[in-house]
Amino acid sequence: MSRTFLSLSPPVALLLLGCGGVGPEKSSGALAELSADPRSLEGQRPSVIFRERRRDALARERLEWAGPRDVQNRALEEESVGWPEASVAEGDAVLAIDGDLKTAWRGAGAGPWRWELPFHRPLHLGLLRFFFGDASDRGVPSAFRVEIQAPDAAGQCRRDAPWEQLPGGHREDRDPNLFLHGPREVHARHQALFADQNACALRLRIEASEGPPVLRELKILEGAPSVAAQARVIAEGSLAGSDPMRVVDGTYEGAWRGAPGLDRWVLTLALPEPRVVDRLWLALGEDGVTVADEQGAPGRRYTGAHLPLAYEIATAHDLDPGHLVSLPEATAPRLGEHPLPVRRRLVSLGAPRPVQLVRVTITEATGPWGERERRLQAPMIRELRLYEASDPRPAITEPLFFSVSANPSGLTRNLQGGEANSDGVFARTLHHRLRRTLLGFDADTRWPADATRPRDAGTGRFLEVIEGDDPTLATPLLEALSPPPVLLLSGSFDWEFDAETRRWGRKPGHWSWDVDAPAGSPDRGMGQLREAIQGRKAPAVGFCGGAQILALLESMPPVEEDIDDPWLRDRVLARNSNEPIRGLISRRDDPYEHAWWFDKPALDALRPTMHFIPSDPLLGGPMATGRGTSRELPSSHGDMIRASAFQGPLRRLELVGWSHFCRDWVDPAGLENTWPDPSQPGRHCVKIPQAFRSRDHDGYPIVGFQFHPEQRDLPRLAPGSPPDARGDALNLIANTLSLILDAYTRLYWSRA
Repeated sequence: MSRTFLSLSPPVALLLLGCGGVGPEKSSGALAELSADPRSLEGQRPSVIFRERRRDALARERLEWAGPRDVQNRALEEESVGWPEASVAEGDAVLAIDGDLKTAWRGAGAGPWRWELPFHRPLHLGLLRFFFGDASDRGVPSAFRVEIQAPDAAGQCRRDAPWEQLPGGHREDRDPNLFLHGPREVHARHQALFADQNACALRLRIEASEGPPVLRELKILEGAPSVAAQARVIAEGSLAGSDPMRVVDGTYEGAWRGAPGLDRWVLTLALPEPRVVDRLWLALGEDGVTVADEQGAPGRRYTGAHLPLAYEIATAHDLDPGHLVSLPEATAPRLGEHPLPVRRRLVSLGAPRPVQLVRVTITEATGPWGERERRLQAPMIRELRLYEASDPRPAITEPLFFSVSANPSGLTRNLQGGEANSDGVFARTLHHRLRRTLLGFDADTRWPADATRPRDAGTGRFLEVIEGDDPTLATPLLEALSPPPVLLLSGSFDWEFDAETRRWGRKPGHWSWDVDAPAGSPDRGMGQLREAIQGRKAPAVGFCGGAQILALLESMPPVEEDIDDPWLRDRVLARNSNEPIRGLISRRDDPYEHAWWFDKPALDALRPTMHFIPSDPLLGGPMATGRGTSRELPSSHGDMIRASAFQGPLRRLELVGWSHFCRDWVDPAGLENTWPDPSQPGRHCVKIPQAFRSRDHDGYPIVGFQFHPEQRDLPRLAPGSPPDARGDALNLIANTLSLILDAYTRLYWSRA
């Protein structure tokens, strides 16, 4: 069956992307002196100082990442890595692995440049994290390759081994399509690459950079290798030409496919010898899809294409099939009578067990578009990994990013292309940002920003779409996925917060939405996410209307203390005019805080000024030059989160960014405190929260932006803005992802 994808033309997309209505520790003493001027280290090897500094940094990490798995930064471990070498530079190469973000290796000259790190033993690379540059337009490589020397067939390291590029390890950040890609002279300072490779050395080969390159810090998280890579695999019920050995080839793109319409499919792995195993990981299905409601009602339900829905896994300690014993903990997850659409799962076995034979028996699957028709059902298994119980390293796999359409499905159903296409608009927007901070993201071709790009076997590796009012989007699914997915909530289309969900009769196509209501209720809201947000079950990031929804979910009473008062939202939200949210915004003057990428140059001086706490980790990258403000962030909203709520119902959230909205119609007697506008007598100003993050250290981060850093970059600098500000929006996304990767290390990989 062929697949056809629709995309909104740019003029239509412009009309839909509004919200809120229409439209490191410091060094001291000698270390501080060395940090202040890295050039003082040129030609020297102050090994004692650096060893002490790295040991201190490693000790801090061990306190931070407490858990049964070994998630220490290998770049800080003397017993794991040697002394780095680099091309001609200002400052020693070891400054990039000293655990201090204030120091850096700095390349010199016109390039190309190289930075190499030998290992004392083979490391199984799981995640590489880079922090580059002095600012987004200074010292960040725009084209580079991440290369390794692999061990030989005997598992030994040789210094004369050839260099080879890691899969996904090529960054080319100079795309000529400025509409999709943004300015070519600014880049993400935080970047990351997921890997699954044994290596004896690592090399960063920089081909181009915005000025001489600056590598401030490299982190290496070592993962556990899968012992299933040694298995022989056979299958029953294969699609013609499908090779079952692809499930153990170590790649997401490789996959085994079953023939359609069968009653049973069986995949059997035989290891050369028994291995004591305590973890099993599965990557299932082709990609995530949504299917229409069976009764024809608005709202699409998330599932997977060619996704196994019912299966059992059995193991034996030898090669005798008669010794196979079922693993109850590995049975396909269900919620009541319904299968959960889980494409990635880590199964922790009740107790370590010797395993030589593994059998997966599938009795139900979906079709190419998530169909449940028997004649179309055919399973797909992309990866099956087994981890040895004696291996203290974590099972590292990349997270899934859920692009959540935070809009009522009744509204999106009537937009051009319907619900599925409207959902995809936000996913394509996210793709153009995430690809610039996660190397290898381009391997996922399900929702590329360029909708003409053909799909390939990498589809669904990183990014999938789900609707906010889908009952599937709830705690059971988030906890079943491994790792828990990143929820990215879109801005709002043409709807208003209200006590019920209905079409607004006085304006065609306009809706009111009871966001607080659970998705399974007649009002089809997003209230089913309350437990997950308040319990910090998964990382969540909201943009504009999505940030407002996160604030509402955070402020709702716990489920066991539910209060039937829909206007509890008044404690959290208000109009920009400082009035309660009721009905349509009817004011003819511009009631919005606005800066958008199609604005005319005459409007550049009117962009809002976003104030930030520069030292906050969420904002430190863009504001690294000491700035505390930015005017380079797209914004469009007529509603706001109340600043006072961060001392009340939102007290678990930290307000780290804000703006001042000054208009003639800001009500001085309204919900929030106001002050006279010093530049224009007779009008008042109100504080609008712009960026927040959760304070909790024992849960996944919740982050909200009331502006749109995920959107297209503004095409010109506002008057007085420094050049590096062009990278503010991109680097807010990169910083957010860095916080999320920290949380995965602390909460998930330290136990996986």
